Amino acid sequence: MHAMIDTNMYSFQAFCFHKMQYKDGQTVPTARSGHRIVSTHSDVYSYGGYKPVMDEDSDEDSDEDMELESDDQWLATKPLFKELWRFSYVTRQWTRQPLRGVPPPELASHCATLLDNKYLLVFGGTSFPFGETSSNRLSVCNLTTNEWKCITNSDDNEAPIEMYGQALTIDRTSAHIYVCGGTTGHQYAIDVHRFDLQTHLWHCLYSRDINFFEDLFPESRYRHAIVLHKNKLYVIGGGTSFQCFSLSTIPVFDIELRKWVSIESRSDLNAMTDEGDGYPKSRRCHDCIHIDDFVYLLGGTDNEMIFDDFWRLDLNVMQWTRLNARIPRALYFHSSSVSPTGRLSVFGGVVNTNHIERTNELFTAWLKIPTLKEMAFDAVLHYIHRNRNQTKDNVKPIDEILFDLQIPANLRPEYSHRIPTQQPPQPTLNCTVSLTRLPA
Repeated sequence: MHAMIDTNMYSFQAFCFHKMQYKDGQTVPTARSGHRIVSTHSDVYSYGGYKPVMDEDSDEDSDEDMELESDDQWLATKPLFKELWRFSYVTRQWTRQPLRGVPPPELASHCATLLDNKYLLVFGGTSFPFGETSSNRLSVCNLTTNEWKCITNSDDNEAPIEMYGQALTIDRTSAHIYVCGGTTGHQYAIDVHRFDLQTHLWHCLYSRDINFFEDLFPESRYRHAIVLHKNKLYVIGGGTSFQCFSLSTIPVFDIELRKWVSIESRSDLNAMTDEGDGYPKSRRCHDCIHIDDFVYLLGGTDNEMIFDDFWRLDLNVMQWTRLNARIPRALYFHSSSVSPTGRLSVFGGVVNTNHIERTNELFTAWLKIPTLKEMAFDAVLHYIHRNRNQTKDNVKPIDEILFDLQIPANLRPEYSHRIPTQQPPQPTLNCTVSLTRLPA
């Protein structure tokens, strides 16, 4: 059974999934896959995505497909979505953000991360047809102004080659981004590159072409995940079009030594069954969330099955644990992110093995216990929206309701400035300087 939260009463429970309910008539993103999301304290941002176009004679056209045919932005980029959407956990509404500047045109199987709770960083990806045009550019969007700009140099000879399906992680302490693997659509890689957010220069830390005669390096792959822990990069899953790699042995790249090692993980004895060995099944197109010393793995496919399982890996002892919770829907090519307070968001993805059906559902779960203030404000929002749904009173803005309840802004600092208000024009993003010196 799936662990789900009773939507009527507020009860905090970690590792319990809740499906966000979209109101009738609300503008929401179209079902998609291959997109990427990031999370701030109160918002989820989604960029890009893919939806296959049905043949004109197909009987499978939905109301959603017919609505898309009147969307000029979709008509210009289909079957890809050149869109930036924001979901607010305060208002529980999606809004499509304006695109300013130069947003990246590679809109599927890119990577994304968040810097300073304000800058969306997008790297790599592919246009359509997949692999025909791929990217090695790093673009940044100021989420306050929605201004995009590319911050990498086309003549940087240490930059990774153009690919998609790479894995990316960020070291916010040293202001470095790490990129590993990917595919051109024909060849796969396991190279490791580091981008310096201060100098805007790439450094190649490992190249399979250069280090080909080494005894140990992992299989090249795409649609895997990497996490940074104690100056080492842990590669979680991934594969090719024909195979998926084991999760019992974890490839680990030592950044200081610039060497690969393989670490045997420990199985979950409680998860051993006739069909399982206590490890997550091999997979690609999954997602991993890194919090403290733990990696959470959810969803994915092994090219035959789609997974809805939920696992945790303790990086200190390399112990796998299968959690009792499951994603409410089996997914792959979905995207997940976690807020600074530990709220997991899972959005979109492919939901059947014929690769056709996608979803625009948003699931959420807490991966750790937030502060009491955060929990209390979450409870207040829960009852506000419950009462609005019961009374059908969706006219009064959320900020007015909070004011009527006499909840001062200083008790909700992470949220108050994100409640939609009329804002004056903001300055454009200046990426000629390092991200740490960008205008506020």
